[in-house]
Amino acid sequence: MDNFEKFQQDMVICEEQFDNIIEENLMMEMAMNLRQPETGLPMVIWVSTKESAGKEIGHACRIKVMNTHDQKAKKDLMYTLDVYAPFAARRPHGMKISSDDLRIAREWIKANHEALLEYWNDDISASDFLAKIKPNKK
Repeated sequence: MDNFEKFQQDMVICEEQFDNIIEENLMMEMAMNLRQPETGLPMVIWVSTKESAGKEIGHACRIKVMNTHDQKAKKDLMYTLDVYAPFAARRPHGMKISSDDLRIAREWIKANHEALLEYWNDDISASDFLAKIKPNKK
């Protein structure tokens, strides 16, 4: 292999690594865990865009809510609330949900309904979404 062929091979590897980094960063921007400083809620809220939910999504805009007040997100401790119909909570079998937590999560959805839909539809960036959301009033 001459120097030019080696250079071309190295360029392909660099392009693949660059593409992987860009893809990871886009995925990070599309889904995020929001904590108390952003939401005013005692629990973590997970939001995403339609794209990060997958091409074969079978649901409308929704968020996931931690059922504890731990500020470290744990996927197996989250239940789902539809943004269009937050009265219907979907939760893993046997998960307990505090009625107070459910109430304040629903209030947060109502206050941030427009921003949640815009983010879901990828009409605004993650930074614009964070600037637009309103923390829950205590």
